[in-house]
Amino acid sequence: MSAQSPMKSSSSRYDSRAVIEAAESKLRVGAGGIGEAQTVYQSALLDWVDDVTMGDVAEYDADVRANIRNEISELWLAYANMNRRSNLNKSATEVYEQAINCPVAGGTGKIWSEYARFLEERGRPRTAQSIYLRALVGGGGEDGGGPRVAEPADRAALWDEFLRMMRSLRKNPELTLDELKGAARREHLGVGGGQSPPVADVATERVGSMSDLRVSSPGAVGAARDDGEEDAARPSKRSRWDAKAPVITATVSGGRIDTTAAILFTASRNMPPEIEMLWLARDGGSIPSRPEPALFAASPPKLGDPSGKDLVGNEAALRILRMLTETTNDGRNLGSAVLELCHACWMMTALKEDEVTRAQESIENKIVSLHKLAYSATMLCMIHLRSLTASLISTSSQIADKEALEADLDMRASVAGGALKAVQQANEREMSLFDSQSEAQRNQLHASIAWEFRKVKCIKISLVVHTG
Repeated sequence: MSAQSPMKSSSSRYDSRAVIEAAESKLRVGAGGIGEAQTVYQSALLDWVDDVTMGDVAEYDADVRANIRNEISELWLAYANMNRRSNLNKSATEVYEQAINCPVAGGTGKIWSEYARFLEERGRPRTAQSIYLRALVGGGGEDGGGPRVAEPADRAALWDEFLRMMRSLRKNPELTLDELKGAARREHLGVGGGQSPPVADVATERVGSMSDLRVSSPGAVGAARDDGEEDAARPSKRSRWDAKAPVITATVSGGRIDTTAAILFTASRNMPPEIEMLWLARDGGSIPSRPEPALFAASPPKLGDPSGKDLVGNEAALRILRMLTETTNDGRNLGSAVLELCHACWMMTALKEDEVTRAQESIENKIVSLHKLAYSATMLCMIHLRSLTASLISTSSQIADKEALEADLDMRASVAGGALKAVQQANEREMSLFDSQSEAQRNQLHASIAWEFRKVKCIKISLVVHTG
């Protein structure tokens, strides 16, 4: 008991109910809640699947591993149901596809059953039949191969669901489970001739058109000919001694790649709330600034040592070299993948820098053009006032009385001078307001740029962490 308690305590963090409650709380927020709720599910699924496939979960006993697998399955189902409740049927379909291709929970019968029922409810019986066939007899999908569900209890439940659907679809309650199994397996394995009735016979007699049941199989058997002639004899089997030894090659699960990529893509849209709160606390009341030091910033390297220890230190350089020279279970080198990841991160920085440069040039050009327009309007107004004063003086020169002329000139000069001063004060106020607005726009752009670089850094860290 004491030996298993640490394992159970360490596995207690795989609690699907806690993740579901967190996602539901995000969903109740309002407009942007669905996106945040999806991020909660995807982040948890990505972390848990990585822990099982690449972590130390293998050290747990069988019961704990099975419990973790069940928790991941429940998380997939809750994620799909949330999309269904939100009328996001396309997103729900994508989640189901990711779930059945999951390297951990892909063999869970409940996931396949709910996926097939979902398709049946949406009026897509052909696709639902293909899902049942992929789960029970194999074929189709990304992997092809044999049946995806191996647990006897799950298989029995799936066969019962499949039989129920086919009886309802063909309105034939007399169809038996053995007939359905035989037809599906013969169709998948390409068994024809002999004493067993071909698939087309069973289709005509019990199921109707079995075209819905067919899966992509190069050995699919044809129906009996119309003239009663039996099917042609199958070609002779190859000698077992001619068969070549199987070549074991390293394969990458396409479903896992799609699942991981989709989760990372969705998570990259929004910065995690806890990280955003830390940045806000760090900023206080000041204008946000770029994260320093920048991760994967373009800077000239020092060439004193090829290992890079004069850049990152001895310990970090040693860890980097070990990671670059590490090999996987199939003997492949990880260096090329790591370098490709670094190149992608550097490219993200370069693209963001180019975007920032263009935004800064755009706002400066806009401010300069507005400043020129305001200056031109001010100068035109002053020129107009001065010309008005000159015209008043020239008109007053026609008055014969000198005293009246002097009084009229003084009055008109005071009026023109007051108007000019008022215009100058108004221009100064407008220019001051313009400068303050320009500075506010610059600060807003500066804050936006800072948050963009913080988001980019968060994405880079997430990529590096999830690549191990």
